[in-house]
Amino acid sequence: MDIKVKFRVEALHETEARELFIEFVGDLGKSPQYKDLLTDVVNECGGLPLVIKTVARALKDRSKDRWETALNELRNSLPENIADMSGSVYQSLKMSYDSLESEEQKSLLLLCGMFPEDTLISADESELLMYSVGQGLLKHVETYWKRQERSCTV
Repeated sequence: MDIKVKFRVEALHETEARELFIEFVGDLGKSPQYKDLLTDVVNECGGLPLVIKTVARALKDRSKDRWETALNELRNSLPENIADMSGSVYQSLKMSYDSLESEEQKSLLLLCGMFPEDTLISADESELLMYSVGQGLLKHVETYWKRQERSCTV
């Protein structure tokens, strides 16, 4: 028997949203030259905590040009064929994925997405390790145990 639970996440008020964003973006969020841009980016996040955190982490320590690009992406996102997903949520997740530093990290994240919903995946999960080794996702690692250690740090 499948039981589905739906819940609603209340949007944060403008001040709360701004404070949360600054908490995750760091010192740039307090810079006067980023003030207006920060306000616009936070507004595009729609007060949704997950979107705010994801976007802020993606923009932490990034240039003002990157912030402007992110704002443009948030304003123009059009997720197609994804039911019940707003543009800002889609774009924040895409931005987070795109900001991963290596193809290895991206591949491992996508591999984790293959597990059923709500599955707890530990970094040393033998199934995750088996698939990542089998798919050649962990490069430049000599032995199985080094690969296991590497999969726990990615």
